[in-house]
Amino acid sequence: LKTQLSSSEMKALKNEEINWINYRDKTAENDARDFDGGSNYPVVYNGSLATTTKDRCYELVNNYMKWNNIITKKEMFPNISFFDLNIWLHIT
Repeated sequence: LKTQLSSSEMKALKNEEINWINYRDKTAENDARDFDGGSNYPVVYNGSLATTTKDRCYELVNNYMKWNNIITKKEMFPNISFFDLNIWLHIT
């Protein structure tokens, strides 16, 4: 992204990510609230973190990572799993 965004856009994205991390954590806490103190709390909490993070990854890919200014990898492969997308982003 550093090669695609200006320094001011990168700074804005960094601030957006800091705010998003707070949102992600609050969402997980709210999702798991009914299970507080129980054995399912970490399952629900971590599941929420994973889902929210997956959604954010797709959002970042679609909003910021454009190839040839035509299509993103997520648009090219709409059914790709988060795991496969993450691997592909690191090897391409």
